[in-house]
Amino acid sequence: EELKLVSARLEKLQADCLGRINAALPGQPSGDKDLTWTRCEFSTGHGQALYSPVLFTYARLFARLGNRPVLFQIRNSEIINAEASYNAYKLSYCDGEAEGQLIWPPDPYHWSEDGEHDAEMKLMPLGQMEEFRSTCGVKDDRPANEWFKAVLRELISVMQQQVVEKKAAALQQAFEELEECLADYFNYLPDKVMTVGEYVAQHGAAKTAG
Repeated sequence: EELKLVSARLEKLQADCLGRINAALPGQPSGDKDLTWTRCEFSTGHGQALYSPVLFTYARLFARLGNRPVLFQIRNSEIINAEASYNAYKLSYCDGEAEGQLIWPPDPYHWSEDGEHDAEMKLMPLGQMEEFRSTCGVKDDRPANEWFKAVLRELISVMQQQVVEKKAAALQQAFEELEECLADYFNYLPDKVMTVGEYVAQHGAAKTAG
């Protein structure tokens, strides 16, 4: 019986080790020839909402898109006393080990300290997507919104695989929410940063006027 327990522990340690090795392998190719991921890191933290402690779970995927390093992040915020959970996402440039300038969602956007009051995710204008692609030195014939959608989906796919291997259960629901968000996100092409509600109101008014 003891030998079985030891064997089980060894198998678990081996699986954990392989997960860390796989997550840290440099130069992992993705489905997109311009996108290469280097490692995925997981961590936890603690915060305080108005009436409850908060447990944060983070996933950080370091990658290179064209000639620029980027950082894709997901945060799950578990509001303990309320039995509620919130997910937030962002893509930024990467300055060494540090998070650099925000790329998506477009400014103004930030993660709240309590996990409950994150800024609303706004629509990104096509011009900003084109500028991002140009900044990364990527040559691609697809419309910028289709290209950027493919990039995000590839980052999501790689991170989801790492989450499964790491058994980071707190983050698994985040991917379902993000897929729902992206289903229509890139169908809206505003000429400036705005919410979906503002876009629908503006274009609905334009159709009425027309």
